Amino acid sequence: MHPLPPTTAQDPAPLLTESELAAWLKTTVASVRWMRRTGRLSYLKIAGNRKVRFDRGQVLEDLRATEIRAHVHTDKQARRLTRRPTTDGGSSAHSENPATNLH
Repeated sequence: MHPLPPTTAQDPAPLLTESELAAWLKTTVASVRWMRRTGRLSYLKIAGNRKVRFDRGQVLEDLRATEIRAHVHTDKQARRLTRRPTTDGGSSAHSENPATNLH
């Protein structure tokens, strides 16, 4: 992996390559490409559309725009899936709805 380029006073928000962005996000280049192709990340085309670069600040904005907020489940929601013993001695997840327990 490539180390993240240092931020300097002359260049406060450097443009990142796909591999630099992947390292920064602790993900794979394939994931970065997928996020770019599906429109989840904004990017700049350079060198005749063969290379792309990502602005670090814009990436953060894009990711925040698509973040999924955690929410607290009520007790009833938390009990929808319960563990029940199976005939073979293990356990199996069952829904409270008998129609969904068909095996």
